[in-house]
Amino acid sequence: MTALLSRYRQSLTLLALLLLSLVLMTRQAGEKKEEHPYIAFLFEATSWVETGLSTAVSGAIGIYQDYFHLVDVKKENEALKERVALLENKLHLLQEKEMENKRLRVLLHFQENRPFALLPASVVGKDFNSWSRTLVINQGSRSGVETGMAVVRPEGIVGRVLTTSNHFALVQLILDSNSDIPAIIERTRAEGIVSGKITNHCRIKYLNRLADVTVGDRVLSSGLGGVYPKGLIIGTVNSVYKKNYGLFQEVIITPAVDFSKTEEVFVVKNRRLSEYGELLKSRQE
Repeated sequence: MTALLSRYRQSLTLLALLLLSLVLMTRQAGEKKEEHPYIAFLFEATSWVETGLSTAVSGAIGIYQDYFHLVDVKKENEALKERVALLENKLHLLQEKEMENKRLRVLLHFQENRPFALLPASVVGKDFNSWSRTLVINQGSRSGVETGMAVVRPEGIVGRVLTTSNHFALVQLILDSNSDIPAIIERTRAEGIVSGKITNHCRIKYLNRLADVTVGDRVLSSGLGGVYPKGLIIGTVNSVYKKNYGLFQEVIITPAVDFSKTEEVFVVKNRRLSEYGELLKSRQE
């Protein structure tokens, strides 16, 4: 467009100058020397044409330059958006790594300060349905995992191993209705059996109706039964209901472990051997 206007501008200007030259030559060839009005008119007209063409060409050049400037700006904005998206993704990965490192430090501290052998494992599957509550972990019989072994976290008890394959194990959570854990109330040492309710809570069975239990009391594993080490946290008392009759009271507890967010666990291995070693060590001292 700019080249076309420039070409027309030159042609029209040349035409106007030729007409003006012819008029001047005619005037000089005549005998009369008076000023003719049409010469001034022609000069005025050609000047306006020249001015209009100059304005049009300048405007077209400006629009042309602005268009390509906007195209460059758009490309630059797209490049910046891609850069921002890349940086946000890197930041997200760094934050995820930081959270993972915090979890692993807690797990390592827990593992180093237990009097029994612990095998770390990652949760690779979850099954929460109307009949059971289970997890699948990435440690199996080749790692020494056996049916009945306890599974724990720093917060408390997770459950126990139901079955194993070479590289995986199925874990029954304490929320499962078939799960039973011998337990005691930390404050009063009252005894009962913690059982799952297929919800986000558990209940204490066979707890004496006269036992001193209040909301907020911590519930621990008693160590009876040979599955769970003594003193591990199961949860805290959520509600207490005592009937006017009967032998037992109804107590609901909230588990210490948030199973919806559980990603890593420990399998308790050789617990009895570890406890026996600790007992011999204490007697020798």
